[in-house]
Amino acid sequence: MTYSILAAVFFGLTLLFIKASSFRMFPLLANFLFSMLAASLQLIIFLVWIRIRQVDVLLNSKTLLFTLGGGTCLALYSLFTFLSLSQTEIWRASPIIYAGGISLATLLGVTFMGDSLGWTKIFGLALACGSLFFLFAPAR
Repeated sequence: MTYSILAAVFFGLTLLFIKASSFRMFPLLANFLFSMLAASLQLIIFLVWIRIRQVDVLLNSKTLLFTLGGGTCLALYSLFTFLSLSQTEIWRASPIIYAGGISLATLLGVTFMGDSLGWTKIFGLALACGSLFFLFAPAR
């Protein structure tokens, strides 16, 4: 659970930095710079981690194909997040991106990964997507 909380904190901070940089430079350049810094930092952490923990790194062709697909999706997600936040407020873009992403990931997980889907998850997804209505409803 600690990793999830830290991911949420850094996700929120990341959106703030994306929004701030999108106004100051071309969003595609900002995306590239963010991605390069993130890749460099991840490589450093990876190298330190395997050195400290003495982890064997195993790669095979199937793993590399999944990595290629995931990396492509991550790059496109990052690109469209930058473009979205350069054109609208964080409070508008974030819920659409993440409620939609969670819904899609859940459905794909159930369909292709054998994840379970009970009525509580369906209800939760409906609430998440339904809450978008309240965020975008005109103020009264």
